[in-house]
Amino acid sequence: AVLDELFARADAHVLVATYAIHKGRQSLGSLAARMRERPSLVVDLYTDLKGHDETDAAAEWLARFRREHWPGDVRLPSIWYAPATVDRAAHTSLHAKCVVIDARWALVTSANFTGAAQERNFEAGVLLDHRALARTLVGQFQGLRDRGMFREMPG
Repeated sequence: AVLDELFARADAHVLVATYAIHKGRQSLGSLAARMRERPSLVVDLYTDLKGHDETDAAAEWLARFRREHWPGDVRLPSIWYAPATVDRAAHTSLHAKCVVIDARWALVTSANFTGAAQERNFEAGVLLDHRALARTLVGQFQGLRDRGMFREMPG
């Protein structure tokens, strides 16, 4: 319910960071609906990426996201991954889980975008109407992108 309310508020920009997505049509459905309503809405989705080869891992992740988690009639968000997370042997993950709406509202949570996290697990999170925190979170991810630590998936 919190995600649905947050996504419904979005006017200009949404940042979503998550380690995992399962049942995305359910957990991200209200985001897709908002993107339909507001074609100018910018959405940056940051995710973890595992595989043997960066190009193959990105292509596989994107194909699965389109097939299992995202409606075909809505443009994809901009999807970002950290190349350092591809190699399982490196033991590096994007483990952050947060949503920032319009550099104003920030949800920082232990919950991934999974059915278990949304329906069964005991998760904790905090939702703040706090522009400074929201801008800091957006700036952190933008700074990592600027330094080349995140790459956009070709889509």
